Amino acid sequence: MVTSTPNKIVDFEANRETESTAQGLRDKGRDVLEKGRDYVDATVSAAQENPWKAAAIGAGVVAAVAATAYGASKLVQSTGKDDAEPAIDPDAVPEAINAGT
Repeated sequence: MVTSTPNKIVDFEANRETESTAQGLRDKGRDVLEKGRDYVDATVSAAQENPWKAAAIGAGVVAAVAATAYGASKLVQSTGKDDAEPAIDPDAVPEAINAGT
C-alpha cells in the first residue's frame, strides 16, 4: 500500500512482509497447539482405558527421576571435595528406591 502525505510518499511494503511473517508464525503456532491438544487427548483416553498401566508408567517415571537425582548426588559426593554436598538428601529418597542400594 502506498500513501502520500504533504511531504512524501510512504510505502508500506516492509509492513506487509512483517505482517505476512507474523501471520505465518501464528498459523504454525495454532498447528502446534492443535497437535499438542490431540496428543494430550490421546494420552488421557489411553490412561482412562488402562488406568493400571498409566499408574505403572507414572511410577516408573518417578522412580527414574528419583534414581537419577540420587545418582547425581553420589557423583557429587565422589568428587573428593570436602565442601561438596549431595544434590539431594539420600534420607529423603523413597524407601522403595533405597531398598535397591
